[in-house]
Amino acid sequence: MRDDELPAAVGVVLATAEHRPDAAIVRDVGLARMLRQQAPWLTLHFSTQSGIHTIDDLHWLASEGVSRAILARELSEDEIATLTAATEVETEVFVAGSACICVSGSCDLGGLLTGGSGDRGRCIGICRHRYVVDQQQGQWLYARILTLLVP
Repeated sequence: MRDDELPAAVGVVLATAEHRPDAAIVRDVGLARMLRQQAPWLTLHFSTQSGIHTIDDLHWLASEGVSRAILARELSEDEIATLTAATEVETEVFVAGSACICVSGSCDLGGLLTGGSGDRGRCIGICRHRYVVDQQQGQWLYARILTLLVP
């Protein structure tokens, strides 16, 4: 988020107060801090787009009063287990779906090329396009499919 967008974002969340949402999923540190100050009743979850990869990330989130961390999509099953065991913060993970080359959905390429970035709620799926490199066609920007589901 940009500094000039933060007050409006807080306003949107405060407008939901009468409906008592279960939580707000945030990515932005500034927004989280403003919500903690202006809506202390609100439970905060940190988005996978925050790129939560380390135990230090989880310790920091705990110190900020965040109750749930949606871990980075790039983590392996072993890394997820290690992180989850090392924190009091509740963890959540994506176990199926796609993970593009833009780490944890943090898409700079789409924003640079077309202004349509997933970070701004406008994913255009540029990573899923087929490209030709050295006369070879492929989905070169599409990292992998998440496969943590157990059959």
